[in-house]
Amino acid sequence: MLIFSVKSFSQINDSIAVSDSIQTEINVKEQSSFGIITSFYLGEYSYGEVGFSYSEYVHGLFGIHHFISSEFKLGDKFVMGPKIGVWVGSGMAFGLNAIYYTDFDDDALIFRPEIGFGIGGLKVIYGYNWNLTNRDFELINSHIFGIAYDIPVISKRKYRNLNIEHT
Repeated sequence: MLIFSVKSFSQINDSIAVSDSIQTEINVKEQSSFGIITSFYLGEYSYGEVGFSYSEYVHGLFGIHHFISSEFKLGDKFVMGPKIGVWVGSGMAFGLNAIYYTDFDDDALIFRPEIGFGIGGLKVIYGYNWNLTNRDFELINSHIFGIAYDIPVISKRKYRNLNIEHT
């Protein structure tokens, strides 16, 4: 029985050649927009954020968001942080930010990776602030939780047909 199994699986049949290919056409919806990003971050200190964004969406849910903004802390001591960053959202959200915090007497350059949930222009994240230059700057949070919304102002939609050929 073992010899029969090995012999039947080892036979090669060169007489069948497939020359036909199958083509599949997929209609992909893409959207890009310029907008305004607004955020609120909680921690020992609460911060708001306002800025400008450029976003690209595929099928409305997967989004790549590039932005330039500024975080600000109000209260007993005003702190602002010009910021540049990018985040990707499609269920899970991942982001990278560079922030320069200053209270106009002292300053610090921060790198912040983020992870959380995001869909479309909305994200809810956890982030960690890595202080790169001034470990004595105390008016920022090490750990933050935040919510952000990218409000589209000018949008452009286009549809592309992708042809996939299977052989």
